[in-house]
Amino acid sequence: MKRLLLIAFLMTGISAAYAQLYVRASVGYNLPMGAQQLDTEEIYTSNDQGQYTTTFKGVYGSYGSGVSGRVGFGGELSGILGFDVELGYLSGKQYTSESKSVYSGYESLNKNEYKSSAIQFTPSLTFTGGGTGKIVPIARVGPMISVTTLKGEESSSNTYNNYTEKIEYKYSGNISFGFKGAVGIQYALSEKMQFCAEVDFITMSYGPKKREITAYEVNGQDVMDQVDPDIKEIDYEKEQTLVNEEGDPVVRPTFPMGSIGIQLGIKFHL
Repeated sequence: MKRLLLIAFLMTGISAAYAQLYVRASVGYNLPMGAQQLDTEEIYTSNDQGQYTTTFKGVYGSYGSGVSGRVGFGGELSGILGFDVELGYLSGKQYTSESKSVYSGYESLNKNEYKSSAIQFTPSLTFTGGGTGKIVPIARVGPMISVTTLKGEESSSNTYNNYTEKIEYKYSGNISFGFKGAVGIQYALSEKMQFCAEVDFITMSYGPKKREITAYEVNGQDVMDQVDPDIKEIDYEKEQTLVNEEGDPVVRPTFPMGSIGIQLGIKFHL
């Protein structure tokens, strides 16, 4: 991957001096691709006769889905081949799961919310087809680098003793490497300006370096000072060995970031 990125950067630097240059900007929305189970919802109910039911429901998706905006700079080296350097921002879709228990008229509710954001950088090779008239097919392919942050909130309440609790936390650190491809068309609005419509595909996952508790409330009161320092900030490793210690090792989790999206934008030739 590092060798591929180096080649892409060198190609971009050398090519810029000879290319017909352009800038572009686009906005769009990404849907999950390669969706995985993010959480599980559970609903428990019972009646006075001692009968009870429990229903489980999976929450599926990808933290790569959501609203995205991108700007790019590139050049056309020939009638077909070119290069492109793109910087994008993802405001991820919020995922919510709830687990509820109803017993003897009292209700217990646990709610989890998750939302991602990412700055994404993609150097690519571009391919432009012959097309007819004002409409020209285009394609791009290249590696993606992403700096991702994942925020979560866990809240619980119980009507039996009117107890409420809320914990906010953040996963951060590490750089993700993935792959991106895009296909679409560009329509000439004028000699130098074109309208672009694209479908892009991203394959990637995110393995954070650490998880940090950023807020903790009980019955509406801030109790961050009561959080155990050992769990307030957890550093993740791919491998961990416990010596004369009990408990489960804390290994690095991975979160899905794959997506398929539609982008609409404008390209302006310099």
